[in-house]
Amino acid sequence: MDTLSPTVGFLDETGTGEDETDFVNPDLPQLHRMWRNEKYAPELLPFNVRVVQNISEVVEYVGEDLDQDRQDEDQDPNDPSYVLRCKDLERVKYVLR
Repeated sequence: MDTLSPTVGFLDETGTGEDETDFVNPDLPQLHRMWRNEKYAPELLPFNVRVVQNISEVVEYVGEDLDQDRQDEDQDPNDPSYVLRCKDLERVKYVLR
């Protein structure tokens, strides 16, 4: 007998029944792959300008968004969503360097 999750067959808030998926920038996994390859390669590898520029633009936009959130008076600095977004931004910046 199959075990089904309790949400199977239920509609979401929009009433469409479709799962909401988070957007993942396709350049981010490629940046991580490039970083790992560069880290373990015995020589310098080719530089992919398009990926670095795209991720740099995303980092700039997300940084501005977090700065705006930080300036909001009702923003709790210990809010888990805010803290995780800040940590994720720092991780991407580290890999980008």
